[in-house]
Amino acid sequence: MSDATRPPGGAIRVGDFVLDARSGELRGEAGRQILSGQPLHVLLALIERPGSVVARDELRARLWPADTYVDFEHGLNAVVKRLRDALGDSADAPRYIETVPRRGYRLVAAVRDENERRPDPVNGDVHLNGRLTLGENTADNGGARVSFRALQKSLEGKPRPTIDGFTPEQRFFLGFANVWCQNVTEAQARQLAQTDPHSPGQFRVIGTITNMEEFQKAFSCKAGQPMVRENACRAW
Repeated sequence: MSDATRPPGGAIRVGDFVLDARSGELRGEAGRQILSGQPLHVLLALIERPGSVVARDELRARLWPADTYVDFEHGLNAVVKRLRDALGDSADAPRYIETVPRRGYRLVAAVRDENERRPDPVNGDVHLNGRLTLGENTADNGGARVSFRALQKSLEGKPRPTIDGFTPEQRFFLGFANVWCQNVTEAQARQLAQTDPHSPGQFRVIGTITNMEEFQKAFSCKAGQPMVRENACRAW
């Protein structure tokens, strides 16, 4: 691989490791090692597009000249295995390299340039990828509505007791919020913000119920209050 195809020189953090893109030095908690040749080229190709699938044919073109005769399938599998071994990764439970069947590989670990100013989540420098989470956000939006309608259907003609001061509708939303309670480390939150198609639990809850008139009615929320969206989104 030529320098022109590599990420900018310097240190690149990949999950728990720091890679020197030019020397191939890979530093982790267990010490240092040198990545060279094909495993390094594959890792650099994945780093260029973290979270995206890098096709097997693209990796083949990077690793072997067009006129080279090689058992490509076996050869690439062996290279990726060597890279996973260096990263302490597993094909069955990937933390770094995910196999996308019949397509290629995807880097699922967080990537950042160590030479840049580190993101500060307190000051809002870590952002979610709205395109990545759009599908699951839409599913939450529609799924909560369908579930709420099912609750209303099940209560038809039945008593609707208030328990611990909460109506059935209020308990529905409290239960929905409790489902997504979570406790993650800052490092994991940074990684998930770049790779997880689900929004963090806090935003899965707020993003869903602020778009539901059923929530507003259950808790007597008024227009202009924080939990009422002016232009609510309705999927189904």
